[in-house]
Amino acid sequence: MTHAIIIGGSVAGLTAARTLSEHFERVTLIERDAFPEDIAPRPGVPQSRQPHVLLLRGMNILNGLFPGFLDELIAAGAVKVEVGYRADFIGRDGRRLPSIRTGLYTASCTRPFLEWHLRQRVKQIPNLTILEKHVVTGVIASQDKARITGVRAEAKQTHETVEFTADLVVDASGRSSDVVEWLKALVYPAPPETYMTAHWGYAARLYQLPETFNRAWDTFGLQNPKVPGVPFHGGGIFTVEGNRWIVILSGSGKNYPPTDPEAYDAFIKKIPAPDFWENVKEAQPLSPVYGYRNLDNRRRHFEKLDRLPEHFVVVGDAACGFNPIYGQGMTVAAMEAEALANLVGGYADKRQFNGLAKQWASTQAKLLDQPWSITLGADATHVEPAPPQNFGERLAGRYLKAFNSAMQEDAVVLRTFLMILHLVAPLSDMLKPGIVLRVLRHAWKYRRKASAYRDAAPETAPAQ
Repeated sequence: MTHAIIIGGSVAGLTAARTLSEHFERVTLIERDAFPEDIAPRPGVPQSRQPHVLLLRGMNILNGLFPGFLDELIAAGAVKVEVGYRADFIGRDGRRLPSIRTGLYTASCTRPFLEWHLRQRVKQIPNLTILEKHVVTGVIASQDKARITGVRAEAKQTHETVEFTADLVVDASGRSSDVVEWLKALVYPAPPETYMTAHWGYAARLYQLPETFNRAWDTFGLQNPKVPGVPFHGGGIFTVEGNRWIVILSGSGKNYPPTDPEAYDAFIKKIPAPDFWENVKEAQPLSPVYGYRNLDNRRRHFEKLDRLPEHFVVVGDAACGFNPIYGQGMTVAAMEAEALANLVGGYADKRQFNGLAKQWASTQAKLLDQPWSITLGADATHVEPAPPQNFGERLAGRYLKAFNSAMQEDAVVLRTFLMILHLVAPLSDMLKPGIVLRVLRHAWKYRRKASAYRDAAPETAPAQ
């Protein structure tokens, strides 16, 4: 009987369990936590109290894997969101983005709400076994160390050790994965890493919508740029299930938003959009303020290794962890689960996966390139001092500035941006001749009006 083991029960592990269940007679998911019976945060997802966005690409995949999933979330109380519509978003020069109809929908809800509903669907898979409260302490290899044949796990309560054999092992254990140590123990080199941090910090709080709220938006936020030498104050408001808001504050360069309620309110008043405080001040707080600072970007380049053990792959944050402000993690996990299943499906014999490890590393690298480029490009503007740029980088920066300006008045340019941001269109769409023409036409038309707009939103608003 063919058997796949998945380490970790977050979104990456749950989606991998679903896709691999079609290719193996038995699937075992091993999770260190006890899953909450009700909708609640769990220790394995320390950032779960912060807002999470399931991008359009991710929702489309989940809806395909679990038919009717979006409707199920909406029926249970999640907010149905049309991408580009009912969003009050302030652009880089202080102008508001237009609200456009796209007919493309996802859901706005809390991370525990989404994971709970996803787990209920996954638990219905007949050939899946979920083993909770067990920590995988190592992988088991063949005598020649060329192939992973199983895992070793320890029960958290009894400390009893148990071993499992498998035809494929998937590490979906997140940022805390021990994959590098496991590889070194088998005399494999550690993968090269790319690391970048802008020293972000977040703080989030749940609110009940004020009874007087009558504005026509579900999401409020701003895209103000980082001004060198000036502390950054940003944030957003997301409508979620239960007629509630999650309000998130963000700061880069170690300008961490506070978790003290009074200081939290003072930070809001420094955000360069007076509307922000006007929206929040009448809302009723429902929770403490939760801070989070583990916001670096770390990518392990398994594709650059000459040797990898067979029958073993790494997915999710264990391979590539993104700054979560851009909302890519869950969607990338779903994309990886889909891509991995496609590769596995190409093997007739599910006990012989020779070459799969290298194939997966190459496939994963291509899949990660776009979200990684988006994240690093955005975070690079918050790194001080700014790294030197060559002529090509300066030219690209000027085009991006013109693109950002154009999408605030051109619905076609804005839709292109949204499709790229939601990972349903490639980055190259920004350079389609028709889009470039619209951007240049906008830049030419408004070259004399530039002084009428703020080149950059002010970094701090006067205290209220």
